[in-house]
Amino acid sequence: RASELLAADFLVTSRDDIPPEWEAQARQAGLRTARTLTFRSVVVADENMRLTQVKAVTEGYPLRGQLRESDSPFGADRPSTSIPEPGNVWLEGRVLAALGLAIGETIEIGASTLRIDRVLTYEPDRGGDLFSVAPRVLMNLADVPATQLVQPGSRVRHRLLFAAPREMGDDYRASLAEGLPVNYQIHTVREGRPQLRGALDRARQ
Repeated sequence: RASELLAADFLVTSRDDIPPEWEAQARQAGLRTARTLTFRSVVVADENMRLTQVKAVTEGYPLRGQLRESDSPFGADRPSTSIPEPGNVWLEGRVLAALGLAIGETIEIGASTLRIDRVLTYEPDRGGDLFSVAPRVLMNLADVPATQLVQPGSRVRHRLLFAAPREMGDDYRASLAEGLPVNYQIHTVREGRPQLRGALDRARQ
């Protein structure tokens, strides 16, 4: 269950875009995959602005664990089985409160106007995010190009997530690591959550 804290069994991360053929090859081998892209952006509503950490995701995210959502800021939440539909975003309650917004209203992210569909209350991999102090905006990866925010040289973080049965995952991760370019890194829960390393080592022993 430790893999739930990474939202995957292992992942590849980079400042550069991750080649789509890596994802296609993994799926052909029987692994499940998903992508995420994170970057900072100012969210605008009327004359109000708030700096946020945007996470754009593809269908299937998270591969391990569950998102949790709510219909109102700081209200009772529930597990989610989906991600934001194109044209929609999920916001943390503190973003809604800071901007004086409600579900159904819109925000501007870059050149795009997106509808607030739900309140985001939990992401299984949020604790490993160094920028988690900024409130989160969750959106569909398909909506990112229209924002015009991700350009060459932008400070972004690409992640390609993998999930597979343990034996297959270990072998595939080892083969992927061979010859991996220096600008890409493979992370497991041991590297992604160093605070768990001692507990995991003791459990294996």
